[in-house]
Amino acid sequence: MNILNTTQNTYSTVFFITLKDWEERTKPDEQYTAILANLNRTMCGVQEGTGFAFPPPSIPGVGTSGGVTMILEDRSGSNDLSFLTQNLNKYMAACRKRPEIAAAVPTCLPNVPQLYVDVDRAKMQQQQVSLSDVYVTMQTFMGGNLVNYFNRFGRQWQTYVEAEGDYRTNIDNIGQFYV
Repeated sequence: MNILNTTQNTYSTVFFITLKDWEERTKPDEQYTAILANLNRTMCGVQEGTGFAFPPPSIPGVGTSGGVTMILEDRSGSNDLSFLTQNLNKYMAACRKRPEIAAAVPTCLPNVPQLYVDVDRAKMQQQQVSLSDVYVTMQTFMGGNLVNYFNRFGRQWQTYVEAEGDYRTNIDNIGQFYV
């Protein structure tokens, strides 16, 4: 799950870590702020992804990790992704200079390739295939799909169906899936 935009995908994860009781953590490096700083320092060194640690809010929905949601809108009518990306980068740079903003993280990922899929709805109706089945099949192919839960070893596990990485990374393979 991507905690920033609450979407499920196969390349994001969330960990909830429970610390020992306060009484058991007496050394300076066992205090919450030191643990948080150490986790963030360690995750900054990971080149293959982005990771960060933050506390849950004391009151759900309100707190230092609750954040603020805003939308950057291109009103110029240019319909140019590079223009919007440049302005997003300028805005993020300005946010990072503000001492009262601990972290500014956009959910917009302009460098991620995007494709438009034009579904032949007439053919789909002729073959009595529902649009939702087409979209679920594409979602399963490109990212994965939750099938069910099962219990094992005293824990609940999730079962996902997804194509092997070699097939997910080449969009030409999408035609191999049957609805």
